[in-house]
Amino acid sequence: MKIYLKSDGFTPYHVRPRLLEWRGKSASRYLPQRKPHVLRRSAGFTLIEVLIAIVILSLSLLALAGLMATTSRNNSLGGHITEGATFAQDQLEELRVTPWSPGSNMDIGAHNNNITGSSGIPYARNWNVVQTGSVRTITIAVNWNDGVARTFTIISAISQ
Repeated sequence: MKIYLKSDGFTPYHVRPRLLEWRGKSASRYLPQRKPHVLRRSAGFTLIEVLIAIVILSLSLLALAGLMATTSRNNSLGGHITEGATFAQDQLEELRVTPWSPGSNMDIGAHNNNITGSSGIPYARNWNVVQTGSVRTITIAVNWNDGVARTFTIISAISQ
């Protein structure tokens, strides 16, 4: 059995011997053949595809920015409402423990005071005490303006 080997020359990886004949038959068809160098289209993106992707990304980021502004505004509004409710509840608790003596905050009529919240917004706290029999009805309204005039109101009845 004769095997003839011939070198293809230098390839990028190594010198590969090529089998020319085996048992009298040409064995070169069983070996991997070198393909001719042909310019192929690259697997990258075209300029128009990149531009379309940038436009879509820009529009989605713009929508997200608007959503973040709305979320921030709503979160701020929730904080102001919570703060107003806390101020009204604090005043109600103070009035519950105040004796019903003339000249006190529990005296019949309208009363008010101003408070500055933690966010720097001024709150106006107004309450009105009305007596019917041995029960006093207290209406507490907390007003503030965060770009829009807002009011939070609590109504409670306290018996003597």
